[in-house]
This record gives sequence, structure tokens and C-alpha cells, in this order.
Amino acid sequence: MSVHASRKVIYAAMAGNGLIAVTKFVAASITGSSAMLSEAIHSVVDTGNQVLLLYGLRRASQLPDRKHPFGYGMELYFWTFVVAILIFAVGAGLSIYEGIDKLQDPHPVVNPTVNYVVLSVAMVFEAVAWWIAFTAFRKEKGNLGYLTAVRRSKDPTVFTVLFEDSAAMLGLIVAFAGIAIGQAFDLPILDAVASIVIGLILALTAALLAYESKGLLIGESVRIEVEKGLRRIVDAQPGIAAINEMLTMHLGPRDVLLNLSLDFTDSLSSGDVETSISRMEKEIKSQFPEISRVFIEAQSWQGHLKSLGCPPLAPSTRHRRHRGGPTMTEDHSLICAYILDGKGGGRRIGWSEIGQWTPQQGVLWIHLDRKGEQTERWLAEESGVDPIVCRALLEEGVRPRILPTETGLFLVLRGVNLNPGADPSDMVGLRLMISEDRVISLRHYRLMAINDIREAIERGDGPRTVGELIVAAAGGLVERMGAVIAEIDERIDALESAVLTSHSSELRSELVEVRQQAIALRRYLAPQRDVVARLPLERVDWLDDMQRALLREVAERTMRYVEELDAGRERAQVVQDELNNRLADQMNRTMYLLTVVAAILLPPSLLTGLFGINVGGMPGVESGWGFAIIAAAIVVIAVIEIILLRRLRWI
Repeated sequence: MSVHASRKVIYAAMAGNGLIAVTKFVAASITGSSAMLSEAIHSVVDTGNQVLLLYGLRRASQLPDRKHPFGYGMELYFWTFVVAILIFAVGAGLSIYEGIDKLQDPHPVVNPTVNYVVLSVAMVFEAVAWWIAFTAFRKEKGNLGYLTAVRRSKDPTVFTVLFEDSAAMLGLIVAFAGIAIGQAFDLPILDAVASIVIGLILALTAALLAYESKGLLIGESVRIEVEKGLRRIVDAQPGIAAINEMLTMHLGPRDVLLNLSLDFTDSLSSGDVETSISRMEKEIKSQFPEISRVFIEAQSWQGHLKSLGCPPLAPSTRHRRHRGGPTMTEDHSLICAYILDGKGGGRRIGWSEIGQWTPQQGVLWIHLDRKGEQTERWLAEESGVDPIVCRALLEEGVRPRILPTETGLFLVLRGVNLNPGADPSDMVGLRLMISEDRVISLRHYRLMAINDIREAIERGDGPRTVGELIVAAAGGLVERMGAVIAEIDERIDALESAVLTSHSSELRSELVEVRQQAIALRRYLAPQRDVVARLPLERVDWLDDMQRALLREVAERTMRYVEELDAGRERAQVVQDELNNRLADQMNRTMYLLTVVAAILLPPSLLTGLFGINVGGMPGVESGWGFAIIAAAIVVIAVIEIILLRRLRWI
């Protein structure tokens, strides 16, 4: 919503509240009504609040300076919080005080007609102001629900005015009802009660405003839809291995600060990184104009973890940037490419040398970003791979499978997602096209197993043949699943222990999360077990007996993980059943207790009901012992019931 629209809403509310405040004070002085005086105080507080909101808008619109380099946008949130305090301290406090004061000395309202006229006119004014605020808020909320829109709104001016006007309408209704009912039944005390109720309404409004303003004042992130849009923009950029961290904060309703920590692929030069950052910043500001400040830092995942104070990764999972060999600035689709020397090492090459490679030079391994700009073109035009296999290599969400082709073997494997901020059960895929002297692999998100292979080649103790490369990839993917599955087992162990001591509702969400994670992992592990088990049976020359044995060991390990997941799911189901049984027992005990209490109280309630009716001829009405007799009879009946229930073993 624009600042102009916010000001329009505030001006409308201020004009209405100012006029209403004057008429309410005149009516309160004529009639002596506490409810009318409370309403007058309410209108004065609302008018002052609108002045503060306008002041906050003006202060928030100031340009940044040396002392406040991010601007003054958060001043609006501060003055909104001040408004909440004023509503509570002045509006609610004085209204409740006035009501309590009149409770001590209630007196009838003089000339109540004046109150009715003023309240009716005030309702009209407030209704107009409320409708303007409601229309503006409804336009801003879009398809969201009203409560959700309030919680997600970053512009407090509109919902503050809407809250105030809603409280004012409720207060007018309460004041009108209190005066009218008090006059009809000659109960002047109801005027004081109405004043207290108005104060409570203001206190509740102030609490809601303070709660919403507090979140904005200490800094709220952007809506989840905006965050998803930002991730899509970053994911679409070539050459980005992972998003280490994304931080956003509203400095004002239309002023957002964005900080990104990105891990760029090793193939980018510093110039390529600068170009990518400039392109991203331009696209972000184009799609999300409210994001006025964008800070993007290029940082390795390991460096990011270190800056956060996290423990260093194990050597096998450490990612070291390549510092030798040609820099590949021609395109970001190529993550890396090596010609293996047959001794455990290899020479890193770029696109030009890939085009000139011959099998006599050694085994060629090409590792591509599946969503890179040139990946699809190179696969279709220069790789020599069958078009059907090309489409399979680029497919989204493929499950593990193995497919012999005329030119080699098509293989899809899955690994746990160990990238920062990712859910391990959201498994990432590795697609491979394998021939006797060349391996083409594709991924989109970083795979630690592939990083291990690259580091091993750099050290000179990596795979020497195609078979060793495939064994290393399959084994590395499966190896990292062990820690994730062990963590699931540990969480189930903790749940089994906690179910005996903790309340059921505290464990349900964690139990559901564990089961969902186990199901998601098993969904890909089960077919991967079959794929890895079938791989040693394929009639290919690039697998020797030792490598086939190692692949069978990988298949056995995968099968064991699947069995552990199945056992974990069964244990989680047992925990779920135990939770349900304990909850059912608790509900049964509660219902049993309530039934016993109701059975004990039913006869005394019947007796007191009979003797409580105001009908002539009631026995004991004139007796001074009547109340004592009834009370004693109730006690006797209750004692007899308890004795009877105990003999029946109901209690």
C-alpha cells in the first residue's frame, strides 16, 4: 500500500475522532454518564494516536544520512508501539478508573436522550472511518485471511487505525447498551459496568497492537512468498553451487534489507562472480521493488560454517577450491572435467579441450550443472549421447534406475542433501552416462561424494578407471546416508524414552517429522538398492571382479539401511500407538472424573433448584432454620452418594 493511501486512512480516522471527541465531552458534561466520558477519553486518545502515526510516517520518509545509513523507516514501528502504550495507559486506564469510581457511587444518567443522539452520530462517523480503513486493509491483504494478513502485514498504520476504529465501534455499542439497559431497568450501575467494559476493550486492542508492533520493531523477515521468489532467482543463476544463508529484514513497510551468502562454483573467475552478482541484484530489485538494499557475499560453504562458529567438517567432506589448471570462464554449466592419468590423478580441462579429447588420452570425466545454460545444448549437439538419454539426463525428479543403451549405461543415483539449510530427506540426484572411456555426470545441488572424488584426484589418489569412478560415486552417496539414518534412530530412541514422561501433544509433531523423513528416504533408497545390486550383473568391460564385489558390498549396505528405515518406521508406529493409548487413557480418566462429579452434584442441584424457585407455598420459607436444614440435607445426600459410589467401586 502506498504512503498516500496510508495517510488517507489516518486523516479520515483523525477527522472523525476529533469531531466525535468534542460531542462526547459535551454530552458527558450534560448527562454525567461514565460510559460517555470513557468514550470521550477514547476518542481523544485515538485522535492523538493518529497524530503520532502521521508524525511517524513523516519521520520514516527521511532520507538516510551518516548517522542512520539505513534510513528512518523503523521510526514508524516505534511510534506504532507508542500508540499501543497510550491506548493501554490513558484510554484503558482512565476508562476503567472512571467505571470503578462510579461503581462506588452509582447515580442515574441525566437526560439520556442527549447520549443516544451523540452515540448515534458517533456511530455514523466511526462507521465511515472504519469503512475507509477496512477497504484499504482488504485491498492490501489480497487473498489472505484477515488474521493472517494482520500477522503478515508490514505496514502498521492501516491495521492500527482499523483496530482503533473497531474498538471504537464496539465501545459505542457497549456505551449505548449500558445506558439504555440501565435506564430501562433503573440500574445506574450498568453505566459504570459499561465504562469498565470499554476500558477492557481498549486494553485488549492495545495488547494486540503492542504484540504486532513488537515483531516489526525488533525486525521481521519478508513473507514466505517473497523468500521463495528470491530463491528462484538465485537458483536460476548459473555458477552458484549453494545458498549458504539468506537473511531479510523489513526496515520499513516498503524498505527491505537482503543479505545473501553464496557459494559459487570453482570454475568462475572473480570477474564472472562480479557479473553474476550484478545480474542477480538487478533482477531482484526489478521483481521486488521493496528490496532497496542488497548485499551479496561470495563465500565457500566451509568458510561460512567457520564464520558461524560451527565445528569444521571431517576431512572427507571438506571442499577445497581448485587453484591450478585453466580457469573456465567460457560458461558456468561445466562444474569440472578431468582426464584421468590411470595412476589416481588427473588433469583438469575446459570446454575447448573436451572437444579435442580422444580415448587415447585417458578416461574423460565431465561433471555438469543440470540447469546450466549450455548443458542441454552440449548434450544434444556435441556429446554424441542418444536423444532419449539426453532427455532422461535432464529430467526433473527421477528415481534411481539403470538402463543399458547402445553407447553405454545410463544410471541414476540419489544421495542425502547435506547442503546448508537443506533437509537431508530432500535427496539430490546424480545422473550418469557411462561408457568404456568416458563418464558424463550431472547434478544441480552440490554432492559431497563428488567433491570427495575431485579432491582425491587433486591429491593423486583418486579413481584410475571408469569402474573405480562409479564405485567411488555409489559408495560415497551411500556412506553419507549412514549418519542421517543413525540420527533418525537416535531420535526414535529419544521419543521412546520421552513418551513415558512427556505430554503426548509435545511429541506428536516431532514423531510426524521423523516418520516423514524416514518415508522420504526409503522412497529412493529401496529402488537404489535394486539399481546398485543389478549394476555388478551388467555385462560391461569397464567393471572388473574386484569392482563388482565392491558394488555388491554397496548394495548390501544400502539394503541394510532400507531395513533400518523399515525398523525405524515400525518403532515410530509403536511410539505413535503408545501416544494414542496414553492420550485415550487420559481422556477416559477425565471423562470418568467428570461423570462422577456430575453424579454427585446432580441430586443437590435438583434440590437447590426446587427450593430456589420463587413460588408461594414453598416449605420452610418463614423458618429461620430453613437455609441450615437445606444445606445439611445437601451434605447428607452428598455423603450418601460418595459412600454408595465407593461400595459400587466407581471411585
